[in-house]
Amino acid sequence: MEYAAWPWQKTLKLLASRLHTMCARKDFDLADCDAYTKERLWLAAADLMRLPSRRLTPLRAEDVHQLLRQHLYGEPGSLPVRSGFGTRFTGYQAELLRIEEELGRGRWADADGLLHSPYAVPDQELIRPRYWVWDAYSPEQLRLRAEQVLTAAVEIYTALVDTWFPHLKPVLGLASAVPAALIGDLYTAPPGGKDAYEPPGLRLSLYSSPSNSVTVRLVPSKNALYKPVPAIAHGSRPTRSPWARPSTPVLSEPEILGDAPATDYAYAWLHEDLHRLHLTEHGPRAMRTGLP
Repeated sequence: MEYAAWPWQKTLKLLASRLHTMCARKDFDLADCDAYTKERLWLAAADLMRLPSRRLTPLRAEDVHQLLRQHLYGEPGSLPVRSGFGTRFTGYQAELLRIEEELGRGRWADADGLLHSPYAVPDQELIRPRYWVWDAYSPEQLRLRAEQVLTAAVEIYTALVDTWFPHLKPVLGLASAVPAALIGDLYTAPPGGKDAYEPPGLRLSLYSSPSNSVTVRLVPSKNALYKPVPAIAHGSRPTRSPWARPSTPVLSEPEILGDAPATDYAYAWLHEDLHRLHLTEHGPRAMRTGLP
């Protein structure tokens, strides 16, 4: 009887290995997710224009479009299957052609023909020669960026599940928890000396709700992150799936200041959900997911 299970075990091991690699490389393309497209477009544009990491200066869409066309069609008959422009963006041919077509239509440019970062940008003037990256944001601007990133992450995660894993939706931890309210409590320390290291703290709580929503609110002190989370009235709380992630709050540093923070969050959540079903060899390693 043990021999009969070997083909199944071998297949599961191979599947878990491949899915782990694809999650780690973020290889699942999404053609119809605006949140994903805007983040990928900005990442491609920043790499094409050699914009330093975390430099969020608006870019001329036409300049980006011309550089992309040169990259794609510079050598006739040799359209790349997979291509990268720098250290941050790598994409397959279908995605590159889609980005080129949308740039040509001017879909994501503003009235002045500029492309902007999809999230709130720094609003503080930095005078000290040494500073932490979050020092460039006022508390309200950091709160806004966190809310925008998490909202986009939920949209991207939902699109990943609906596009690539629709049959697993009832048993994936986050997908089976929706509709849900994702509530974040964000603490930012007062400006300190140049050697002070006190990164922002974020507590995420996931509640069943009649509709999906993402809310991030500032809290006055670090201790507030450890206080009990206010209970949700039972009358407004739908029945939770037994597969759903619990509502236990989780503390972490907010992963919102990277080059593609929403995609990073979405893939980390998906990767962890798949790993809980033993469908990947390991869970996500690059970041803390912020969810229980």
